Amino acid sequence: MHEYEWVFGTSKAAVVRTVMRWGRSTISCEFYDWAKHDPQMHESFFLDRESYRAYKIDKNQWSKKDESEYLSNCASRSRDNYRGWWRFCDLPHGYTPDDWFSVGRDHEELTDPDMPFEEVATKLQEQTYDEWKHLDFWEIESHDSSSIDKAIRYWRNEQVEGEDYYGAENEMPVA
Repeated sequence: MHEYEWVFGTSKAAVVRTVMRWGRSTISCEFYDWAKHDPQMHESFFLDRESYRAYKIDKNQWSKKDESEYLSNCASRSRDNYRGWWRFCDLPHGYTPDDWFSVGRDHEELTDPDMPFEEVATKLQEQTYDEWKHLDFWEIESHDSSSIDKAIRYWRNEQVEGEDYYGAENEMPVA
């Protein structure tokens, strides 16, 4: 996209599909099978979790709440059902799938390898929109109807007060 280009859409995913030129660019989604591609790290994840629990129990620092959360986590992320995740592939400008989203931000991890591709793509696109909004890039602004109305009011007030305002460069000079 070029400077000052606008994209409007009926959903977060629609905007991201337009910006990413989805379907015309090489960007797509893939299921990264962690257990297959890096079995040692996959196994280490579970061993570390089990070791941490044993250590805390040994130190008498493991509560009933900890155990409940542990069992819940074990059910949702077992060796059999937590084998990998969906991610974007063929990203632009040297981005890797691992650095597309900010570290420490909670994104829904899509771990079902049988999830329909279109559903995966939409969810990753929605997460991308949220990421861009959160990072507050100066290059990208995200608006909803309320914030765009506020921006237009601001520009109109600037215009009335004779200040420079967005869009002035596209108007014909008054003679």
